[in-house]
Amino acid sequence: ADPHVGGNSIVAAREVLSSLIMRGLDGNTMPFVSWNEDDDLWYMPRTLHAAIYLHLWRDLSNQKRLQVPCQHCNQFYTPTRSSQKYCSTQCKQNAYTARKRARA
Repeated sequence: ADPHVGGNSIVAAREVLSSLIMRGLDGNTMPFVSWNEDDDLWYMPRTLHAAIYLHLWRDLSNQKRLQVPCQHCNQFYTPTRSSQKYCSTQCKQNAYTARKRARA
């Protein structure tokens, strides 16, 4: 049987990619605990290089949930739309009120 046919080549490729990703992330990320409803542990990249490796890992591992910081309170959340800037409607309103007060 050809070792490159079927699952063997895929398993080998995943092992090579895993090794490359781990080397790219080594020492270039810091853990971040998100105290949201999921109590998730996330890794924050310290460099652009590490951010690229984190995105590669996410894409290859089907980890499609990407958390981003709210532009008002800096709490990490999972946006439901690509244009979403705030973690909640209340936070969006608080940001609007803060901008309005800053102009006055």
